[in-house]
Amino acid sequence: MVQFDEQIVNLIRSFADFRQISLSYASMLLTGSGDTVSRIEGGMSLTGRRAAKIVEAASGRWPPSQPWPEAIPRPCRSEAGLVCRGAANSRRKRALSPRVPSASGRRPAKAAAIEIPVRF
Repeated sequence: MVQFDEQIVNLIRSFADFRQISLSYASMLLTGSGDTVSRIEGGMSLTGRRAAKIVEAASGRWPPSQPWPEAIPRPCRSEAGLVCRGAANSRRKRALSPRVPSASGRRPAKAAAIEIPVRF
């Protein structure tokens, strides 16, 4: 099993324990499939995109009274009301894409989307 696959399995197991629900139901809530844990343990691997979606789903549903697992960086989601590191106001809506002057100076160009890498 790849390292982040193990971390996803541990995340789903922790979520199930904290919520006191079955592992398959926790998997269904976080991944959309009740057999994700058994497939990962059987040798299936997750893509980085799918793993990131699972972590986001877990973060949004994580019990507030329970600590987030230290091995997995928690995503910053203002919609979930989470306080992000370094964010002055996590509930404030982000502005639409910022405008950056083009090289010719005639029309502002849209800024490129910034992707924040998620490490597992």
